[in-house]
Amino acid sequence: MSFNREILIEQGLEDVVLLEPSYLDEAIVGMSHDNRVIYDFDLLAKAYMEHDGMSLDEAIEWIDYNTIRSLPYVSNSPIVMYNVSNYV
Repeated sequence: MSFNREILIEQGLEDVVLLEPSYLDEAIVGMSHDNRVIYDFDLLAKAYMEHDGMSLDEAIEWIDYNTIRSLPYVSNSPIVMYNVSNYV
């Protein structure tokens, strides 16, 4: 089941910060207790690879440089989750 941005508005969560472009919604895996969207890092990379034709290394570099580094400067920023089972 894919994420639907309209659901947030219906739930009164129109102030939730989402990553752009909208195809990154494919990487949403949940919401935090304080209504922040949670993205899976690996699914973000997969989305960039599929939609923008990036290699895995390019996608990882893009996410690290252009997304992760900016999150501390965004109020109510999304959370990017690393699946520890991939690194154990």
